[in-house]
Amino acid sequence: METELLVNHLSCWYPADEWALLNAKPVTGKLVDKELGENRHPLKLPACSSDFDLTWVPAMQRRRMSRFARMALHCAHQTASRIETPLSSVFATRHGDLHRTSVLIGNVAKREPLSPNAFSLSVHNAVAGLFTILSKNTLPTTTISAGPDTFAMALIEAYAKLQAGVTDKMLLVHTDQALPEIYSRYQDEKQIDHALAMCLSLGTEGAQEGIRISVEGIDCLSAETGGQSSSALDQARDALPQALQFLTWMAAGESQGRLTSPSYYWRLSRHAA
Repeated sequence: METELLVNHLSCWYPADEWALLNAKPVTGKLVDKELGENRHPLKLPACSSDFDLTWVPAMQRRRMSRFARMALHCAHQTASRIETPLSSVFATRHGDLHRTSVLIGNVAKREPLSPNAFSLSVHNAVAGLFTILSKNTLPTTTISAGPDTFAMALIEAYAKLQAGVTDKMLLVHTDQALPEIYSRYQDEKQIDHALAMCLSLGTEGAQEGIRISVEGIDCLSAETGGQSSSALDQARDALPQALQFLTWMAAGESQGRLTSPSYYWRLSRHAA
């Protein structure tokens, strides 16, 4: 099934120095559709910096936040603040705040007491809850985790809610960090801290703002594709996380692209609105 969406108000954060080590081009300025031309549907994208804009968060709350939470809330606010009305949201993260969680697991192993504050902020949907509380947003929110396909599945979740008529716009926020050193042996994609947020609506005919895209999932392990080769699996392990694959595709302005993972690839298409 092909999923068609309209993307707007995209924000991102990643450490520029680490990004350069991955031999990836910086993603700043305008996201432009090459086929439509520079004046058609550009997406403004703030330059990434080492700072998070959390001035809208009370100081006491800011002090308790991990880097993971700061990344997510920074991008969520960057996007949501450009929209006049509150939005239902989908938060996505493959590992959650694993740096905080791994410390808690270490404490358990050492039979040390757990910090109630650290525990409450370690659960997978903690950041979604923080965002709705801090922004006084009472609309529904969902947190998605689906392994290396987490970002793609979040797109599907947002599309399902839009198609069902639950809302006409959705906020999607994806956040993940490089794995803690103790888990590095299990990595199956390039490791870099990153966060991305955007406003999604249905890509109906006549839409005037944003970039209209479609996403189609292909099962690499199905009989139709004949299974995935070991070289394809190696290629997936050497790929950027899906959210950053999506970001670089959007920035390049190409009409076709794909997201990869060990089990699926997701065909991306850009359309004239």
